[in-house]
Amino acid sequence: MKSISAEETQFISKLVFDVSGLHLDKDKGYLLETRLSPLLSLHGYPSFMQLYAQAKADKSGKLVHEIVEAMTTNETFFFRDTTPFDLMRNKIIPDLIDRRKKVFQSGKIPIRVWSAACSTGQEVYSIAMTLIEMFGDLSRYDIYILGTDIANKVIAQASYGKYNQFEMDRGLPLHYRKRFFSQVGTDWRIRDEVRSLAQFKLMNLMKPFADLGGKFDLIFCRNVAIYFNQSDKVRLFQKIARVLQPDGALVIGGSETLTGIAPDFESRSYLKGIFHQLRGQTAATPLHVMPSLPTRPTAPPVKVNPAKPHVPASYPVSPKAPESRPVGLSEPRDYAPLAKTETTITSHSAGAELEPAARKETTPPIPHPAQLVPSKTKTSLLAALSSAGKRPSSSLRPVSQGSTKTSLLEQLKRKNKKSNE
Repeated sequence: MKSISAEETQFISKLVFDVSGLHLDKDKGYLLETRLSPLLSLHGYPSFMQLYAQAKADKSGKLVHEIVEAMTTNETFFFRDTTPFDLMRNKIIPDLIDRRKKVFQSGKIPIRVWSAACSTGQEVYSIAMTLIEMFGDLSRYDIYILGTDIANKVIAQASYGKYNQFEMDRGLPLHYRKRFFSQVGTDWRIRDEVRSLAQFKLMNLMKPFADLGGKFDLIFCRNVAIYFNQSDKVRLFQKIARVLQPDGALVIGGSETLTGIAPDFESRSYLKGIFHQLRGQTAATPLHVMPSLPTRPTAPPVKVNPAKPHVPASYPVSPKAPESRPVGLSEPRDYAPLAKTETTITSHSAGAELEPAARKETTPPIPHPAQLVPSKTKTSLLAALSSAGKRPSSSLRPVSQGSTKTSLLEQLKRKNKKSNE
């Protein structure tokens, strides 16, 4: 294997950095030597400087891309570091669904997840299998998982979803293998139930995020920023903040930190895990709803009957006034005249509404029957008894509260009849 000089290390390291943002220290010459030696043999170049010169001269950029792919670390496996998936299963997704149900009251609830630097796709499919296991029936949800990487080779394998036995044995529980994979010879391939939820794209995180297609509810960006320098880390997380939903979550590697490089985020802890959300954002902040996703349902058109005017349900309907009665006709005893209703106007932010005020009962008290006997009639009856020289006896009781004018006259007639006898 050919040795690489300090000068060759410097030139090739700068080339890789300019294209991918991957930062290689000057003491990483051994890494360049190990990973680029196969390219020297493949293309027949006598030295690393010749490889560099040909890469700079190649207008298609193919050779540069081969160098970058050789230098990127594609170390990944299913459910790598189980903590992020526990966070997703027990905290992030349940909270997200509770909030989305209030917005998407009908139709499917959208869930958009992005796996940045997804390598050969194990992280993407681990996310998909977790969501399927959580929901069971996916008919209520519109799940979209995007996996991106800078290397063509790993994106091709991720899209195909085929893994050898060694890759299957790294982190994948046995019941997941039985449920979500089909054996093809000595290899295993992901089933369409899982594959249909994911899409893979070639993407350089140092370039503008123009082709992502909107904002995401959950972003995995694990163990990739560790290869960038400080200024590139700042720019990376600034761009990530712009494509994260206001109440979305960011998951980074267990050994990574955003302190000093991402002031847009604040950390949240749950059990043994940590995730990050945009600082100062709440669930009340409006969501960024993509045109392809279901939007808030609109009210159906109101069918108006021409013969019956339509009254919106939100407007109070005035009470129907009682029918007027002819003048001189007394009211029935069981009828209480409807009190006059006063109306007040209460101002709201959405406009003024009519609101009935408290009813004031003005029904006059019903007179007692004894009060219906005129006082003049009582006086004339007592005078008649005095002229006859008779005093009212105990048989002629005073007018009680339950007596009427008719009962009083009948008592008088019966008394006069006894006297004549």
